[in-house]
Amino acid sequence: IVTTRKEDVASTVQARSDQWHQPEKLENEECWSIIKERALRDSPISHELEPIGKEIAKQCQGVPLVANVIGGLMSKIELSPSAWWEIQRNSIWGSPESVLEVEKNSTPITNECSHIRHLNVGCDGESLPRMLTIVAPKLYSLFSEIDVFKKLSKSFTRLRVLKLVGAYYILELPYSLGELKHLRYLDISRTSIKALEALGFKDIHLSGSPNIAGLQPDNIGNLTCLQTLPVFYVGSERGRSIKELGSLNELRGEFEIRRLQRVRDKQEANGANLHLKEKLCKLIFDFKGSDSDNSEEVMESLQPHSNLQSLTVSSYQGNSFPSWMLRSVGDSGLFLLNNLVELNFYDCHNCESLPPLSQLQQLQFLELRNLKKVKGM
Repeated sequence: IVTTRKEDVASTVQARSDQWHQPEKLENEECWSIIKERALRDSPISHELEPIGKEIAKQCQGVPLVANVIGGLMSKIELSPSAWWEIQRNSIWGSPESVLEVEKNSTPITNECSHIRHLNVGCDGESLPRMLTIVAPKLYSLFSEIDVFKKLSKSFTRLRVLKLVGAYYILELPYSLGELKHLRYLDISRTSIKALEALGFKDIHLSGSPNIAGLQPDNIGNLTCLQTLPVFYVGSERGRSIKELGSLNELRGEFEIRRLQRVRDKQEANGANLHLKEKLCKLIFDFKGSDSDNSEEVMESLQPHSNLQSLTVSSYQGNSFPSWMLRSVGDSGLFLLNNLVELNFYDCHNCESLPPLSQLQQLQFLELRNLKKVKGM
């Protein structure tokens, strides 16, 4: 059975009439439903975002694959009108016909591929190499589970988004990847890649990789335009200190800092400049493995911006929580963390008391786990 929106594609693969099904286009509301499910991930939507989202859905022109791709992209950015307006105005997606998914035994004839700008390769096909030779210079985004970079890496001159999720047998990326000056988003989650140079990315995703800490580029602080970095591993080596975060003030969305026990002192922690990262909405501090006596001064220096909506603290060994959790802002009477919707404390064995949670007016979700010395709330 061949499922396609275009009669010429069906004829290209020599489909018989009884093998050809042309699906109807989705309604705008149906496209919006797909985008909303992917982009929000069960988060509530504000009245400001919904009209923007519906306009984005109209641009899908009824094509579910486009809605799915755009929804996936929107799940990586902050939930703000400005970020969604940027998606709405961005022309990177081209027309709906520019999104194509390549599956086994359905690789289109190369002459029909000149319009392709976004390609999802599920597995190999006989005409795939020849097709890639044609489309590579024009592609904006490539999602692939196979290694299509062996001979063509320099050909993807316009590539902005590269996802190689789940391609376990790809062991390394070619050095020529650094020559792709437009590349801004790289996702090598669940791959076996062991080394990654610090290139000009805006978004780096590494989750599920066996050597995830080793993949983190040295001197990541040089990537001052970096917007998405789900996790940062503090290291003792040069170029891996927490101070590398100091200049990354475009970071947004969710951000986790692990191995905080490796931060040497409060001066080093201050260098992270977390209070300047106003676009972060979720922070996770992980001190797991810590037996040092400087946890309190380090935590004191990790004050976030007041825009923060979710905070998780894990394995913190201090006796008390930092003063910024208790501090009001100016004469407003509002606490620094007044915008918090979610707060989690895990395995903070030495803390005897909690911050004044009743003062957090927006707080909806609270989880306390294994706080052995806390006597009351």
